[in-house]
Amino acid sequence: MSTPLSEYWLGVEINGQHCAISARQIYASFICKQPLQSANVLRLDGIVVHEGEPVYLKPHHVLLKPVQAALTQGAWSRDCEDPSWVIVLKERGRMGLGFRVHKIAGPFHVAMNEGANSVHYGGLDYSIVKVLTN
Repeated sequence: MSTPLSEYWLGVEINGQHCAISARQIYASFICKQPLQSANVLRLDGIVVHEGEPVYLKPHHVLLKPVQAALTQGAWSRDCEDPSWVIVLKERGRMGLGFRVHKIAGPFHVAMNEGANSVHYGGLDYSIVKVLTN
């Protein structure tokens, strides 16, 4: 029998779907209502400023991959509707790329079995997503 893994997660809502990202992979999260600065030449989804530093944004579906197929592919592959938050990922312990989400929950602490596809928090199941490496 495997020992449950205990970890902190950040829940995010993207197009009505609830996902969980390991808090170890997150550099920062912040409310951001500022309009995107175009960065088409850089193949980015925009640029925002957080604590005086530029945060380069890409669509969530370019940076994250669902562990299971429970997420609706059509909703997952669309840009986030009504984004209010920016999540900045860690890259080698430093600020990496970011993406927009509608809402966040947590961070929350959950014990789960290895190989689990979702975590439960606040009455909701959050599908686990993994950060894609470049």
